Amino acid sequence: MGFPIGKISSIATKALGVAIQAIPVIQAVKGSLGPAPNQNARQAVQEAMRAELAAWSVVAGHDLSRDPDVVHATGAVIDAIVAFHTTLARRATATGLEE
Repeated sequence: MGFPIGKISSIATKALGVAIQAIPVIQAVKGSLGPAPNQNARQAVQEAMRAELAAWSVVAGHDLSRDPDVVHATGAVIDAIVAFHTTLARRATATGLEE
């Protein structure tokens, strides 16, 4: 019986997607764009990335968190997602959520 790589990667990707979508909701509830919510967003993304990395490490059969390319890519993804959500929150607040 083969190892269900496709199923594991699908579950990990879905879990990451749900976690990332929750970030702007968390920021909106906090009601502030100061450094604390930005740090909270970063921590939420880091936790989601750790979970996905752990799932992929199982698939790979070794700890991918020690791979320099993975470490670099993970940092870039975290920075990009936080910047994206921070920008969206600022723009939504500045325009009053007008269409």
